[in-house]
Amino acid sequence: MIFSMRGKYSPVLNTAVIYGPNGSGKSNLIRAMAFMKDLVLHHTDISTIKPHKACGDTQESKFLMQIMIDEVRYAYGFTVKEKHITEEFLYWFPDGKETMIFEQDGLSDELTLSDIAEGEKAYRFFRDQLMIYDNDHLQADSDDGEESDGIRKLNALMSLMQGEDRVLIADGLDTGLHPLLVRKLLHMRDGTQLIFTAYEAGLMDYFTKDAVWFTELKENTKETDLYSLLELKGVRDDISYSRAYLRGCFGAVPRFDICS
Repeated sequence: MIFSMRGKYSPVLNTAVIYGPNGSGKSNLIRAMAFMKDLVLHHTDISTIKPHKACGDTQESKFLMQIMIDEVRYAYGFTVKEKHITEEFLYWFPDGKETMIFEQDGLSDELTLSDIAEGEKAYRFFRDQLMIYDNDHLQADSDDGEESDGIRKLNALMSLMQGEDRVLIADGLDTGLHPLLVRKLLHMRDGTQLIFTAYEAGLMDYFTKDAVWFTELKENTKETDLYSLLELKGVRDDISYSRAYLRGCFGAVPRFDICS
């Protein structure tokens, strides 16, 4: 997935939905993006990162995000190992060719994107355009006011979508909302790029194959496999994606051990 800002005709998805069973890594994907944003903006401590249990504390964790800004693709990322940043880099692709803006190695406790003039556009994306709604917001919304959880969530999502060229990443967009309200939200984007996780299978029938994604946990490594419907061979365009998904045709569904 590539995020876009100020690119009216950018060749990127304006909406994408991610499906998968409980425990397959959907929320972890959102948490990784939230951690990346918070670390760029110096809103979190590097020591809060928790490597995957199967990897141990010495395993590297690499974060990479690609962004379209003014029709040009940027790639920003960093690597974390043993509570330290060991690598940070920013590339851009004018005329489609990869060009390094900056790259640095060595141990550090803070990212430097905000301090580098050439990285201003990428930094502004994290600060002003990238909006994330996750389970932390759900809890905060539940603790505030007398309105229902669903109404508070709806208002919060609509507020995050207000602004020029925003990208909204939402975990469990359909949780606690009436299906008709979810569909209304999808039509109210008004230029906001929307990427979200969901459980309501019927929503996927509103999207093209490249906009429907799945997460599935690999049994041997416990890693999350993220793949799109477009990558699966033999899926016809004239079928109901939701019915096929619920029959298990695309994977990424719960597995039940049924005892007779």
